[in-house]
Amino acid sequence: MKLGEEYFNWELKERIRYWDEENFLSEAETLNEKEIYLFAKNVLKESSEKLYCKRRALQDLLTLVYRGKVKPRRIIGLLLDEWEGEQETSLECLRLKYLSLFYQNESDDIKEILKEKSNDKNCEIVSEASYQMGLIQIFDANDTLSKKDYQIKIAAAESFFESAEKNDDNRIDARILKLICQYLIDSLSFKSKSADELYLRIMALIWETRLLSLDECSNAVFIGISRCISKLQKIKCENPDYWIDYRKEFNYLCVQFYELKNVEYKENSFFEKVVKDTSEKIIEHFIEPIFKFNYKAALSKIDVLLNQDSIVDVEKGFLNYLKNIVISDTISGQDTSLSYIKEIYPMVNDTDIEEFIKGLHESNKTVAVWKLLESTKRYSYDVLLNSIVNACVKLQGNHIYRNASEDDRNGFIKNILETAGFYVKDQTRWGISNTGKSAGEVDLLIEEKNSPYSIIEALNLSSLNENYLNLHINKIFKYDTTGLPFNFIVSYVKIKDFGVFWEKYKKHITEHKYPAELETIDFSIDNEFYYSGIKIVLTKHNRNGVITGLYHICVNISE
Repeated sequence: MKLGEEYFNWELKERIRYWDEENFLSEAETLNEKEIYLFAKNVLKESSEKLYCKRRALQDLLTLVYRGKVKPRRIIGLLLDEWEGEQETSLECLRLKYLSLFYQNESDDIKEILKEKSNDKNCEIVSEASYQMGLIQIFDANDTLSKKDYQIKIAAAESFFESAEKNDDNRIDARILKLICQYLIDSLSFKSKSADELYLRIMALIWETRLLSLDECSNAVFIGISRCISKLQKIKCENPDYWIDYRKEFNYLCVQFYELKNVEYKENSFFEKVVKDTSEKIIEHFIEPIFKFNYKAALSKIDVLLNQDSIVDVEKGFLNYLKNIVISDTISGQDTSLSYIKEIYPMVNDTDIEEFIKGLHESNKTVAVWKLLESTKRYSYDVLLNSIVNACVKLQGNHIYRNASEDDRNGFIKNILETAGFYVKDQTRWGISNTGKSAGEVDLLIEEKNSPYSIIEALNLSSLNENYLNLHINKIFKYDTTGLPFNFIVSYVKIKDFGVFWEKYKKHITEHKYPAELETIDFSIDNEFYYSGIKIVLTKHNRNGVITGLYHICVNISE
């Protein structure tokens, strides 16, 4: 029969059989592009047609695009411009999924539709749109030039995957990709312990999905990306200082590296590029720095192996690549490992580094090393901020504290900070009270060498109670009689719409009359942490001609 000539006169069971027996795909082999496209389009636009048949028409049309029978612009035009009105949820979700496959062709228009649908009233549609936006953010991240831009894009992807999971509890694929994004962010931030924990969670979830749905998961894009981080994790765990058989260990390293570099994913070109480019970025931002810092001492061993006649070409190519990576720092004339120390230990300053380098050229190198190690124990407000945020993350994940008192939550934060190396006093009588008549009670006081270092004031909020919030904000300035460089106010927020609360909070602290004049507000600090359930802003104040800072941290304590 001529395609579509009798189709719409058939009974439902005949139409279903038509799709089940893949007659459309068979007949399309003898038809031109226009006939194929118009038939699929008519099936999709027929209001009385059943959802199953519409989905099959769209699925088979995509198959014919991949087979080269239909040009991509045909299906792109159908999904973008000729899609009419509101469709059944399942069909709309399929449309959004297919749109992302052609992101390279019409990036702006496709992104606009996905963003619009990510705010739809239908949770399933929001979930699918958010999931596809997350994949697109990873795609865009792989095109970035700097590590910072890469991290920002990956954080945006994490946020979209979190939204996808939030709107559909069954989106285990979104949960896995969210954790993968967190793993990449933590690895870039040198949070090795956290990254290792995330890796174990990711692998456990992937194992779970394979047990539940073997067929579907074999082609899921997160499987491809998880293979990449699996190779990264194995390479991270290698320590050449403990190697005995260097030939064997370098061969293992070579296998892991090339498996990462040559990772394949052939379901479609978009997913293939996402997986392949993620592999390249992992090599650029993670693997090569590991090689630079961990294998300098093994350079002589590499040279020995390269001179062996028995070495095969693949090993030789890898060892030459590794050697070039290792010596690239030396050629530049910069000691990158010292910069690496500063990234890991923000409390180490340029003076510490200069004295260390000077000490290495003097007779007593042990003293130089000891002084540098001592400087790493110095407190840092950056480290304190990171530690408080980390404590808040752990608090969020602990169900015991969902309905806990302020004191119990503060106790938890105190324990985490002490584990991080800070000396913390809780509810200490110090300073003057809010009324100015007697000593006030500080929630948490950080001390360094018996001197006040920072104040942490905390409160429970179930709404934006402005009077109560003002009381706690003002108390910090009353407690802090010396004018410490940075203090913290932490709000444990238990409210339905955390996003709306945060907007109100920002407005309030912008308009609030502080005991010390407000100089500036830094909202960008929140972008450094990428948590949707933890928000941070820094207000800076003029205290007798000296600028001091107050970090506002709001933690979403959900049910």
